[in-house]
Amino acid sequence: MHLRTPAGTPSTDELKHIIGAETTRKGILRVFEMFQHQPLNRRLVYVLLEGLLETMFPQCKFPELFVKLHSGSERLQRYSQKLRTMQKR
Repeated sequence: MHLRTPAGTPSTDELKHIIGAETTRKGILRVFEMFQHQPLNRRLVYVLLEGLLETMFPQCKFPELFVKLHSGSERLQRYSQKLRTMQKR
């Protein structure tokens, strides 16, 4: 079964010729391994869903809602603190 790729997008065979068979194989395996991690997959789905909602319903002001929703997140607070520290340098 051969998957169709958009025009101008290199296929796997073309990638092998451009960057080498071993590099292509390692890259494909790395992507496959990435999709085996359930927490990462869940986060990816959330990010894609947020982007989809923002794009489909721009009048609903989803970006502001998502900022409020994520503002209580410890991860976001640590990231914000790190950014402030870096900006002071």
